[in-house]
Amino acid sequence: MVQRVFLDWAHPLLGGLTDWLVSGWEPGPGALDLSDAVVVLPTAGAGRRLRRALAARAEERGSGVLSPAVVTPEVLIAWGCETVAGEMAGKGEQVMAWAAVLTGLNLDDWRALFPVDPVSQDVPWAMSAARDLVKLRRTLEEGGRDLRMAAEALGDENPEAARWEALARLEALAVRRLEAGGWRDPVAVRLAAAVAPVLPDGVRRVIVAGVPDSIRLTRMVLGAIDTGNLAQVTVVVHAPASLAETFDLWGRPDPAVWMEREIALPEGNRTILLLPGPEDAAAVLMDKLVATGGDPALVAIGSADQEVSTPLRRMAAQRGIRVFDPEGLPLLEHEVSWLVRTVTRMLHSGAWTAAGQFLRLPDVLAAAAVAVKAPDSLKILEEWDDFQEERLPQNLVQAAGLAKDWAEQRAAAAERKAVPGTEGKGPFLPQVLLWVQRLLAELRADSLPEALTELLERVYSEKKFVEGADRQRFVAALQAWQEAVGSVERGAAAFLPKLAAAGRLDLAAALVRDSRLYTAHVDEAQALHGWLELPWQEAPDLMIAGMNEGMVPDSILGDAWLPDSVRAGLDLKTNDTRLARDSYLLTAMIGSRAERGSVRLITGRMSAAGDPLKPSRLLLRCPAAGLPQRALWLFPKESAEAGNRQPAPPWHRAWRLRVPPVRENSPVFQKLSVTAFSDYLKCPFRFYLRHVLGMETFDATRAELDARTIGNLFHGTMEDLHKDPALRDSREEAAIAAFLHARFEARMRETFGRSLTLPVVMQKEVILNCLAKAARIHAEESAKGWRFKGVELTLPSLLKIRGTRIRGRIDLIQQHPEHGYRVLDYKTTSTAEKPADAHLKPVKSKAEQERRLALPSGPWATLEHNGKFYRWDNLQLPLYARTMAAHYRVERVAVGYINLPRAVSGARLEMWENLDAAVLDAAGVCADGVVDSIHQGIFWPPGDGMKYDDFKALIFQDTVSSFDPAELREVRERIASGQFHPVLSPF
Repeated sequence: MVQRVFLDWAHPLLGGLTDWLVSGWEPGPGALDLSDAVVVLPTAGAGRRLRRALAARAEERGSGVLSPAVVTPEVLIAWGCETVAGEMAGKGEQVMAWAAVLTGLNLDDWRALFPVDPVSQDVPWAMSAARDLVKLRRTLEEGGRDLRMAAEALGDENPEAARWEALARLEALAVRRLEAGGWRDPVAVRLAAAVAPVLPDGVRRVIVAGVPDSIRLTRMVLGAIDTGNLAQVTVVVHAPASLAETFDLWGRPDPAVWMEREIALPEGNRTILLLPGPEDAAAVLMDKLVATGGDPALVAIGSADQEVSTPLRRMAAQRGIRVFDPEGLPLLEHEVSWLVRTVTRMLHSGAWTAAGQFLRLPDVLAAAAVAVKAPDSLKILEEWDDFQEERLPQNLVQAAGLAKDWAEQRAAAAERKAVPGTEGKGPFLPQVLLWVQRLLAELRADSLPEALTELLERVYSEKKFVEGADRQRFVAALQAWQEAVGSVERGAAAFLPKLAAAGRLDLAAALVRDSRLYTAHVDEAQALHGWLELPWQEAPDLMIAGMNEGMVPDSILGDAWLPDSVRAGLDLKTNDTRLARDSYLLTAMIGSRAERGSVRLITGRMSAAGDPLKPSRLLLRCPAAGLPQRALWLFPKESAEAGNRQPAPPWHRAWRLRVPPVRENSPVFQKLSVTAFSDYLKCPFRFYLRHVLGMETFDATRAELDARTIGNLFHGTMEDLHKDPALRDSREEAAIAAFLHARFEARMRETFGRSLTLPVVMQKEVILNCLAKAARIHAEESAKGWRFKGVELTLPSLLKIRGTRIRGRIDLIQQHPEHGYRVLDYKTTSTAEKPADAHLKPVKSKAEQERRLALPSGPWATLEHNGKFYRWDNLQLPLYARTMAAHYRVERVAVGYINLPRAVSGARLEMWENLDAAVLDAAGVCADGVVDSIHQGIFWPPGDGMKYDDFKALIFQDTVSSFDPAELREVRERIASGQFHPVLSPF
């Protein structure tokens, strides 16, 4: 007959259980012999602590101990399964068998289960449904039932009786299919083992201790052991004997009592700490660890909120305190999982973005560099990114077709530049693409487990580990994936042989979705215990974070198969039984520290994502008279809360980005493009980031043409027109348009291939419309007598300002027999703009005018002209006008824009009509001022009011607080004192 033993919670559970186990040990030299007992504990961690406690008691007597078998409830069932003949199916084999059945169903015969047809009764749908049904069976197994037994237990009166009857029929088909494949159904095996348990030889006692929420399957095993007289079953409950009637035979608290029982907090409301979020909870736990030196014997810390773990471990590492998280790391967050999931995405679609993510994994990049014999793995990434920017590939097949031409062009450009030391050093991109495609081909063609193992060996063969825990997790991750993939592969071979490698890896990922990676607990490390581990801690001080609804107690909401009412009918865990369990556990933990120690309960107001949280309902279990004050404590009014809490410190940045200094031989002192003047005038600091440090934005997922690429394509097409003698001065709009369209289409095919993304297709149509408008403008201007003079012309005259060479490239130069020369610049921006408006910005406010004049740049960066005040924003066209006038030895060269915006109605030729000598001279003064400022090292402070900011990702709050300009200022001071000498252009 099952016996119950009550250990008063006036003492910690572990110590009380240890005392009870050794109570019959007679004094003398003999060892403590508990080898006839099996002790069933709720967690493996509790088992480790009990074994250590028993060993310590034996050591106190100078003796030894023959330890009992300390197991979790699952082991009791596993012992019975070991005697069953035949191989039990793994999760992969089960899902595959069910999916094979589902794909072959005539759904018209199963309307009770599938009232609406799926979009497609294909393998992906079947596998998804199979995973849900296999999970449902495992849940029902906890209640000692399969689908057929559950349907019988619910009965015909159940509103869903027809659906459960259909589930039972489907189960029979799937089990037969599984057994036909050569496997035993694991649910059937475990249910059979539960009624015919097996114990190790010599076991006469089975002791179930501190298990307040045993599942029915475990109770079936224990009941069979008891009724079969296999051993004496004893249930140990951590509670006073006076409360015996509030627990059932198996030590489970009665929900009718424990769901309502008051919980007396040792210090009343002050026992509860209401904090903003997980980071704050981690900080409070950290302060306690620091105060106690991180000694596990003095304080036990725990959390039901997994979001507390990460900040706590970070803080502990900074303080030099070792913290162990027994909850482990989610397998899908491990680097091996990232690799496998990325490979899966590539197998599905061959997407270029997935391949880029794959290559950016550090170990993959290193393996690729070895495979293609690249001297520097970063060079591979540079080539990859450059290719992405220039060719916008969508998938690996398209990329392979474009890579050869791209590599040849890149190699030719490097040869023209004659860069020493680059011979035989790339481009490596075609080889890298071939390497990636070969890996994918092997995964598709070979046995998936073997191919995946070979891939992992290639990538991780040289991997080194700093700590043993990292190695443990890595090996565990490899084993978990290999087991899952192996199970899926066996199931696919038997039931769905045509399932592709990507689909098999998808299923493997679903099977390991809830898996976690654990490492050995180092004795001196302080553990962050989970909720169910906390009752086994003996430290006098206890601090528990995560006392929030949904965490303590945890709950199940929205289960389509097993709502709470159905769970109760099937003897499964319900929200009520969880609430009763957690109510009892918290009461017991408080009771064991009533005479010594303390308890602190931390409840958060927000999750890490900023979602509001509710305090645990357990915190409201106080006498009715104290409930209003408890509610105000947990839900304080803002005014009262502000008065009782210490004000938060003002916000400040943890660090600022350090800006490296400019070198004396930096190219920015020797050469400058005409377009760079605009960057400096808008913001000297952003000019520094772009033109001195060479920083630029990059989007690895970009699927459309950026402004620079559009400009290059357009200008290249127009250059083709102006180099054609038969058309460049033609008046035939249709012929010009046909030529431009044909050349543009050819450039698109050469650059991006024939497969274009939808955004690029739309952009292409816009550009074709712009080219048609350009054809009209050129035909009209040719009819007016304007003739071609030059196209894409590098500044023909040496333009040098203060020792810095100015570079530029003019889009188009035309000449008219009466009107002389003019310089035209194509503008394919989103909106049309007049040349004067693009260069000079009016400043109407008198105060702003005075402010700008007072700046060091005031004398040269501003202009008063025809009674109006302006600031310079661009110098491109005035510099072109001055340079080309000198080159052609004429008094004046006109300048203008050929505006070709997206709205083609705005396409027109816009000349800068009032560009007189005064404005040109002022532009020259401004250019001198910009160059002088660069030579003086003036790159700070930054400008403000940027409409478009390429560096906004680096800026939080504002530019000044985001960057540390100390080294910029130091260089400026050294230049002023003559200690720093910029190297100017030698030409």
